[in-house]
Amino acid sequence: MGFWCIRYLRGTNKKTGLEWKLSATKFAIIFPPLILAVNMLQAVVRDFQLGFAYSGMPPTFDESAGAYVIGGAWNFMNGIAGIIGIIVITGFVGIGVRKVTDNDKSRSILWPDMLWFYIIAYSLWNFAYVYNAIPHRSWYNGLALLIAPIIVAFTTGKGSWIQHRGHTLALWVYFALTFPLFLDDSIWRVNSAYNPTIQFWVSFVSLVANVAVLGYMVFKMITHRRNPYSGEIYTDLRGYKEIKNMME
Repeated sequence: MGFWCIRYLRGTNKKTGLEWKLSATKFAIIFPPLILAVNMLQAVVRDFQLGFAYSGMPPTFDESAGAYVIGGAWNFMNGIAGIIGIIVITGFVGIGVRKVTDNDKSRSILWPDMLWFYIIAYSLWNFAYVYNAIPHRSWYNGLALLIAPIIVAFTTGKGSWIQHRGHTLALWVYFALTFPLFLDDSIWRVNSAYNPTIQFWVSFVSLVANVAVLGYMVFKMITHRRNPYSGEIYTDLRGYKEIKNMME
């Protein structure tokens, strides 16, 4: 709902006669990165919680997950990857709305600084989290739900990954809460292999990817002397310029 408001709420001030739009306010700038960071932080806490509670134990039933889980080094690796993923949320001051054209009237939220490398690193991290915390749902909550906004972000919806991530996640939650037996007690349930080797490598890849993005962010900060939180740091990249040109 927040994303919809940013896209469409606008009007004219009756006293001044000037046009106003929510997308030009501080709310529009703060809301997307804030909701993303809070969501990620919750997952980071959960990963560490599982690591401390179940490390060295065989698959153990966890009441809050409603499934068996196994804890180990993978929880801590992915927890660290999540913290890094929050740190590398950059350039949110450049968030805006796509301009209306004859071919596109979507008014999608665009985030020029959130480019393909962040999207991939985030997706690897999020899949690892779901695989660690609710493994019996990692096929749907994880893989399928992450692929959907990625397809849009790399095709018709460049720059609007955060919007489509929010929308697909919300729609999935509506469905899952309406039909809970689809995941927990049906022929559609997909159980985890509970293989420590797989758990380790999934989280290891997540950590490496996020460290790589952090390294690239620091490189850009130093070489271009840019602050990732008060400005945008990938302004010289072709992907950034392409998205920026589509904005109002």
